[in-house]
Amino acid sequence: MANLLLLVLMASVAMAWSPRYWPVALLHTGIFALGSAWLIAPKRRSINWSLPTVAIAGLAALIGIWGAFQLLAGTSVYRFQTIRAWLYWSANAVVLLLAWQLFRDGPVRRNFLTGLAYSAGVVAVVGIVQYFTSPYRVYWIFPVPQHARAVGPFVYRNQFAALVELVLPVVLYRVLQDRRHRWLPAMLAAVLLAVVIATASRAGTLLVAGEMLLIFALAWSRDMLSTRTLAWVFAQVIALAVAFTLIVGFQEVWSRFQQTNPYALRGKLTRSTLEMIRGRPLMGYGLGTWQTVYPQFATFDNSLVANEAHNDWAQWTAEGGIFFGLALAAFAAAAGVLAWRTIWGLGVVFVFLHSFIDYPLREPVIAAILFVLIGAMLAADTEARARDT
Repeated sequence: MANLLLLVLMASVAMAWSPRYWPVALLHTGIFALGSAWLIAPKRRSINWSLPTVAIAGLAALIGIWGAFQLLAGTSVYRFQTIRAWLYWSANAVVLLLAWQLFRDGPVRRNFLTGLAYSAGVVAVVGIVQYFTSPYRVYWIFPVPQHARAVGPFVYRNQFAALVELVLPVVLYRVLQDRRHRWLPAMLAAVLLAVVIATASRAGTLLVAGEMLLIFALAWSRDMLSTRTLAWVFAQVIALAVAFTLIVGFQEVWSRFQQTNPYALRGKLTRSTLEMIRGRPLMGYGLGTWQTVYPQFATFDNSLVANEAHNDWAQWTAEGGIFFGLALAAFAAAAGVLAWRTIWGLGVVFVFLHSFIDYPLREPVIAAILFVLIGAMLAADTEARARDT
């Protein structure tokens, strides 16, 4: 079943370019089908509960049903969009709980994470070739929206960067752990970093570079390798990353860093979203309704449709209310505790940080992968506590 879950996720990544709803429906159908299959033939195993386990499982369930609560209470201003958002959050909760149960065996979990990381590497390689040869057509066939440049199946470079943010810690952890064949994950890590830089995601570039530095710093502080070996491994990864970056280029992201006040537009959108929160602080306007409500609070007109708030945290709170926003914040904090312990799960923290200035989790498959990683961290925590008892 773990292999089927990986297949569902990567098939959804491959279809992320489509603006239609059917790829999302297929993703969520696959998740609900796998969850149902697990319930039909469950493998009952005892669970050693911990505070992060209780917090994450409980908050995931709460987040998953919040949209239904809004629908029953009649507080959504656009029921159709709230139903879609409810399915989105419900699927995320289900896939987290499913991953928690599927990955409690260490080898199964490691094989899944390895498959996810190398699949992302394939996406990155295809994406950078396409980015330079046919950036306005996904897979050299399907046209992308105006002004967009596709990176593989992603028509928005920051969502590709979020995928890398999620898997890069997994790859780097394998570099630290796999002493016999660490050159292969080291090369993969370098490729992932270089492609994010080449595709000119400013936030992504800073975040993946920060991930790399943090993970090696944690490895040093926890004596995962001798200081000499760790320095040698770090130098190898950096040398490979520099080499690949020089090959694919860094000029575009460098020029974007030179822009004055690049987040001015996003700041205006966030301020309008904060006014939305003040309008309905408790229950919000309904999950998925930001685009419908925003024109009432817009303070400027740049002749473009404002599709998202470019601040997921503000948007979630405006749509779901303060309690929903606080539940998500508590969920992220509990996930951060587990990520700090595992190291390989730190990508979850960085994507939540990315969400303060963009909307990486508005891509359903990115959100699903994030929730899967949290479920995998829960599984690792459960396995560790079982060994200690």
